[in-house]
Amino acid sequence: MIVPILVLVIALSTIFYMANYFNQDKKKIVLAKGLTSLQFVILGVYCATLKGFKTDRIMLILVGLFCGLIGDILFGLKYIFIDRKKELYIGGILFFFTGHIAYILSFFEEKNEIITMILLSFALFVITALILEKSGVNFGSVRIFSYVYILCCAFLICVVGANVWPLHEKRSVITFVGVSSFLISDTLLSYLYFKEMNEGIYRKIKMVNILTYYIGQTLIALSIYFII
Repeated sequence: MIVPILVLVIALSTIFYMANYFNQDKKKIVLAKGLTSLQFVILGVYCATLKGFKTDRIMLILVGLFCGLIGDILFGLKYIFIDRKKELYIGGILFFFTGHIAYILSFFEEKNEIITMILLSFALFVITALILEKSGVNFGSVRIFSYVYILCCAFLICVVGANVWPLHEKRSVITFVGVSSFLISDTLLSYLYFKEMNEGIYRKIKMVNILTYYIGQTLIALSIYFII
């Protein structure tokens, strides 16, 4: 009963956060973002408690969720400390990168062929990078950090995707939808940070970015509940 309540609270908090994002000062937004992000960590910890913290997979997912929380806070702070914008962006990327590595280690199955995963992820990385470049995204001085992160994201989605089709387990499907939603949010973030656009389009993309991010992290946290 507690798990559905926690998911509902996250959903309501996300809606409230989205509704007030453009109506509050930056300090309040950073606080709201941190509190909302903390909730998917709480969900993950509670699900892990139900499972008795009995596997390394569970602990790795918790590491990923915690890194997401810290990355969220750093990304938010760059709107307050404008003179440290680049450093905070890189710091946020590093925490999300670490979180993705933890997710990869948790979701990787013995049946996954590492060479195939590498080739597929590299192909996906090239396609994604070309699309971003052609659509006007300019990473500038953080290009290397951003591309390494995109490559990591590509490898992550290949790993979770490979687990869906042969297994059809509830956990693998939830994980795939969660990671896909998370990575859609990441892609949109590239446009929000590194592409010029009018205010109307920015607001619409930002709303989808927030929604897909919290759906993604919530489903990843919830996947712990379905670990056997």
